[in-house]
Amino acid sequence: YIMTDTAAVVSALQSGQLDIASINADDASVLEGQFDIYNSPQNMVQIFALNNEVEPFNKLEVRQAINYCIDKDQIINSVFGGYATKLYTNFSPVMATYYNDSLEGSYDTDVEKAKELMEQAGYADGFTFSVKVPANYQAHIDTAQIIAQQLQQINITMNIETVEWATWLEDVYTNANYEGTIIGLTGKLDPDAVLGRFETNYARNFYNFSNEEYDQLIKSSVTELDEQTRIDNYKRCQEILTEQAVGVYICDPNLVVAS
Repeated sequence: YIMTDTAAVVSALQSGQLDIASINADDASVLEGQFDIYNSPQNMVQIFALNNEVEPFNKLEVRQAINYCIDKDQIINSVFGGYATKLYTNFSPVMATYYNDSLEGSYDTDVEKAKELMEQAGYADGFTFSVKVPANYQAHIDTAQIIAQQLQQINITMNIETVEWATWLEDVYTNANYEGTIIGLTGKLDPDAVLGRFETNYARNFYNFSNEEYDQLIKSSVTELDEQTRIDNYKRCQEILTEQAVGVYICDPNLVVAS
């Protein structure tokens, strides 16, 4: 059955119409005890992306300050009911071979550090910007609302603009006409398909990120025959994305199923 109403899915499970269904975290808590609840990482990255060419996000200290200000645990617990894996770069640990676990703990929440970085960047008094969020993804909207509250601690006002999916694809994904956005980057099975999104000349590099070392690593890894060298290259790529605070890498939301 194709069902878009989550309440109808729960009702259909409870009535016996459905034997198994994908559900959200809130419904999982309702169905626990009645059904077996399974959950697994999706190899996805929920990212609070920042347009690196737009002021003030063209300043590294501002991007780092935002990373230090965000409490990812609050998002994971409030939006995903705990069914998510915290991330530190644009890579999920479910891709274990290439995952750089040395990055774990990067930008642990530190509001005072965030304030220091904002002052260094010349934005102690903060600023105002807008985040474009697809209207058809409630989890991203809920995440945006939490982030907006958190950013107030460092005098940043984030206005939330919900847009239709087609508008998001046109404005953000295609034309990079935005300041910030919250979206899920679907996972792929090859690390090039995951990390290649941040290469300078990638057609949908809507973050407007550009780094010479990163580009070279991506380019050479495509034809690299030695697997360990390839692994090392992609781990370094993850380090660069984290060091440069391209965006805030929040979590890999789990797929939750009731059976």
